[in-house]
Amino acid sequence: MLAAAELASRNQWYERTIDTAERTVLLHDFGLRYPTPYREVVQDYAGQLDLDEAWSTAWCARRAASCTRAIHRRRQRIDAVDAVHCTLVAKRLGLSGHHAKLTATADSNIVLGTYYLRQMMDSLDNQMVLASAGYNAGPRRAREWIAGRPLEGAVYIETIPFPETREYVKRVMNNTLYYARLLHQAGLSLRERLGTVPARTLQNN
Repeated sequence: MLAAAELASRNQWYERTIDTAERTVLLHDFGLRYPTPYREVVQDYAGQLDLDEAWSTAWCARRAASCTRAIHRRRQRIDAVDAVHCTLVAKRLGLSGHHAKLTATADSNIVLGTYYLRQMMDSLDNQMVLASAGYNAGPRRAREWIAGRPLEGAVYIETIPFPETREYVKRVMNNTLYYARLLHQAGLSLRERLGTVPARTLQNN
């Protein structure tokens, strides 16, 4: 299985790389489970937009798949950014005549994706947990789920009523911790990265 995962990696079939590497039982290769083939590109755009590199990498490498695999770690091709999100972001970036070719390469996909992540962070109190929920279910719903009192990030996640979004946020944040270690950025614990979601205010409504 590891040999097959390595072969897939060499051929840049990263979705298959992750799928295969995750199936091993006794021997594991976390470099194959958590690939970073586009690190320089992600690092560049994440730096420009003041985004956490490990979180951006977790999002770029493991985008949300459909609800049918909600319990499994999300994985999807790097060039499969949601068309609706891409169109909106492309317009805001002034890229007229947006079409599928803009997401045909990792570089264009990542610039659109990280820009959208920045928008989520700006609109959701600069909270990675809220931004992750907002990406999956929409910023309006992420705000609606904010309680009337401050909640630890882990508690907020458990109160998300959508199973798909709840599991998605858990996986993204868990993967962020793994990538932080792989990228030698493990200064923060998972609890610190989850943070505290502030209480609902009139601006949240």
